[in-house]
Amino acid sequence: QQLASVQAGGVLRDLATAVGAVSLSELMRFADPAEAAATLAVRDGERSALGFYLDRQRVHVGDSGSLAQQVLQAWVTDRQQGRDSLMLASTSKAVTELNAMARIHRLGDTDEGPRVMLRSGLHASAGDVILTRRNDRRNRTSSTDWVKNGDRWLVQAVDADGALRVIHLGSGKRARLGPDYVAGQVDLGYASTIHSAQGVTTDTTHTLLSGLESRQLLYVAASRGRVSNHVYLSTSGDGDEH
Repeated sequence: QQLASVQAGGVLRDLATAVGAVSLSELMRFADPAEAAATLAVRDGERSALGFYLDRQRVHVGDSGSLAQQVLQAWVTDRQQGRDSLMLASTSKAVTELNAMARIHRLGDTDEGPRVMLRSGLHASAGDVILTRRNDRRNRTSSTDWVKNGDRWLVQAVDADGALRVIHLGSGKRARLGPDYVAGQVDLGYASTIHSAQGVTTDTTHTLLSGLESRQLLYVAASRGRVSNHVYLSTSGDGDEH
């Protein structure tokens, strides 16, 4: 019930049907076993699963104009507490807005130094978190690994030609992303679309929802964070999360 690849389709499912496969039976990501169970219930479409998120104050409602700021502030709070946190949204427009807000907050009054434009039109400089958006097997980070779609990196330096020197947030491996790749296949990594985050594991997530998302989108968004996963939803009601 996760999101299908835009390009690859169901090839792995077809292989499993044709020749068999080993299935994973236990979730290892979550700090709280109850949250692991809740994500599986969301996957299966059990409405009772929403009670887990409501009871633990993981559902936040408000007007559409203030929700992005709520998401940003929650993300900032988690980062200040030393947690790896990611903001999510279902549209590229919302993700670009969140990334822009996060970068402004990071820079504050400091000089950003050399910078380079990314594919979204936003800029990155040393200290920014970025997200690579296309596999590049020619750009190897070790004998068995390479730059991949969905990887998150910390920018170490910006070269004069517009390339970025980066370190992987998970493995600590280093890479140099060429200027053409940066311009066409790199975004800021403070926020991501739910589709792009499907392979990500982080400590916490804060997801901006419109209310029109599918169950599959909710399932992916609610299962990226080890410690907690929050959703933010606009409503015209009286503010009751239920």
